[in-house]
Amino acid sequence: MDLEFDMTQRAQKRPNVLVTGATGFVGRHLVDLLLSNQYSVSVYSRREFSASIFSGLAREDWFTGEMGDKRTLTNACEAADVVVHLANLAHAGLSDQVRHYCFNVESTRAICEACREAKTHKLVYVSSALALSPETSAYARSKQLAEEIVVKAVKDAADSGDLFEPYIVRPANIYGPGMKGNIARLIRGIIQRRMPPLPSLNNRFAMVSVYDVCRAIKVLVESSSGPKPFYLLTDGELYTPNRVESAIYAALHRKQPRLRFPRMVFFAAALFAESLKRLRLSNASVGLRAYQNLVADSPLQSKDLKEILELSPTRNFEDDLPAILSGVRHIKSLDLA
Repeated sequence: MDLEFDMTQRAQKRPNVLVTGATGFVGRHLVDLLLSNQYSVSVYSRREFSASIFSGLAREDWFTGEMGDKRTLTNACEAADVVVHLANLAHAGLSDQVRHYCFNVESTRAICEACREAKTHKLVYVSSALALSPETSAYARSKQLAEEIVVKAVKDAADSGDLFEPYIVRPANIYGPGMKGNIARLIRGIIQRRMPPLPSLNNRFAMVSVYDVCRAIKVLVESSSGPKPFYLLTDGELYTPNRVESAIYAALHRKQPRLRFPRMVFFAAALFAESLKRLRLSNASVGLRAYQNLVADSPLQSKDLKEILELSPTRNFEDDLPAILSGVRHIKSLDLA
């Protein structure tokens, strides 16, 4: 079933879009894309307004507040036709279950309530593919719980005779300029020549470009009705740690070491780092969680991007590496969709 568009309405007026978490990794790319395509965009952020962040936004387009500030959040939603909820706590440790719950779950509850109060009927919630495996981490569990909040909000709205139309986007690991997480740490380690060669690792995992995630969100922002509420986004390729490592060395024009450290060396180092964290002698992000992510096999794949949203992936990790390495954040002004 194809997405249905009211082409005349699109030509006359783009939807007004409110973005939470706009100053984060995905948010910056999304706001750039929407502004370059002549959308009216507003931002809800804990940060104060700064003209240097987004050149196309005026002070009146910027709402500053916490996600728990109900009045400010509702006011921000009132002028929006669509809300894109990106505000998110990620890359925290295993011991941060309370922080994950309070922010990821409760912020989603707050945005659903604000949308209903403001009569803003469409919400695009950017979740994670990890919501499909909630047992893997506190972050994954918080994403599953947040999705349940969105689903419940739809039922509550229907019971009250109100319209509430959410879309839940589940990207795999997102790469692109400004990316964070384990792969970003691997890149920094190789650049600084302090990352030992990885073991022989052929476990698989999925990824998707931040550009294609933003394109998918843009399609859902514009759609008058979608064929389903959930969208799993991947770039159609499966990666291995060794493929990613080799790509980084190639992009840096450096010779990759032939020696590969035994897996047990990495496990011992991760165990030591985890012990230091538990003793509160270190707050380093490496540890057993990072090791588990390194060796886990998760061959997740989806054709939602191409077959449902009718968007062919525009790139893979190797394509984006030059921009990632240079630290450039850029989206072309042309409509990539």
